[in-house]
Amino acid sequence: MRELKAFVPGLPAPQGSKSPKGTYTDKQGRTRVRMVESSEKVAPWREDVRNAFAPGGVPKDRFPGAVTLYLEFVLTRPKRLGQYKNEPHVVKPDLDKLVRSTKDALASAGVLTDDCTVVSLDGCSKRYADYGEPTGAFIRVADPFPEFVKPQPKQKKGKPDGQKDKQQREPRSRAAAAGHGGGVAPGRGRSKGRRGGAGGLTNPFC
Repeated sequence: MRELKAFVPGLPAPQGSKSPKGTYTDKQGRTRVRMVESSEKVAPWREDVRNAFAPGGVPKDRFPGAVTLYLEFVLTRPKRLGQYKNEPHVVKPDLDKLVRSTKDALASAGVLTDDCTVVSLDGCSKRYADYGEPTGAFIRVADPFPEFVKPQPKQKKGKPDGQKDKQQREPRSRAAAAGHGGGVAPGRGRSKGRRGGAGGLTNPFC
């Protein structure tokens, strides 16, 4: 399975929340409100990801199709935890917004054709950095797991389906023809079940 992974040092920043900042005039001459990212840390974080996966503007690898992502965000450790304490990161930034900014950075770096090609997020998480550990993110891009690859249908051995259906319909057609003529099919006696229709034969649809 093809993969590309790296630890990106830096400060992961969320993407999603935007705030108005001035106005501009579009091509039709209409006045629009300019919306910018609320966090000023988004642009530097995107740049850190691009530098790690596409140094000099050249991506280390390209994934033209579906991919799965593993993302582990290491965030600033508060001083109150000291050297040995630890606890879950249950405050902002939101995990989904961290994922969004990182996916966009991978797409702009050329590693992904588009952030919509991500079909699986494998174990995405956020946590406080361990004592002395730098902040950043462990990022892994890989081909999708086998369960996301649609298996090819197996070809059935034997006669084609159309020929089988024709053979299955022939006995019923002969029986219907015999009943329509009013006689009894050769080698068969009269039915002892429900009688009805021409010749006293049992209706096969009752």
